[in-house]
Amino acid sequence: MVDSRIPVLVVDDDLINRLVLKMHMGKDKFKITEAENGLIAFNFILEKPEIKHVLLDLNMPVMDGFLFIEQCNKHIPDRKLKIHVTSAYSERDFLVYVAERKINIDNVINFFSKPYPMGQLLKCLD
Repeated sequence: MVDSRIPVLVVDDDLINRLVLKMHMGKDKFKITEAENGLIAFNFILEKPEIKHVLLDLNMPVMDGFLFIEQCNKHIPDRKLKIHVTSAYSERDFLVYVAERKINIDNVINFFSKPYPMGQLLKCLD
């Protein structure tokens, strides 16, 4: 039997945020993998090529979201990964930060400030 659910990687160091996302996303439509930092998430991405969507927090220990984006650009540039940033940062601050550090964000397709606009976020994953 083929699993028709959409594979999504939820990356956030806050367990409550991960649980809220999982609760709202449901088990029937999305196959959710969780990671509490960018390093764990990056390893999942390397191991699970079926993951195309990443809900990514920016401020995390070990490897933050910015470095995760850079590592994906460097090591798997042809993957067509769709990164949806979910952050307490403002979108403007995010754009200033990546511009200053010359981070390629072509694979970032959405930016959602916390608290999440859940309906809009789920619509983007369809």
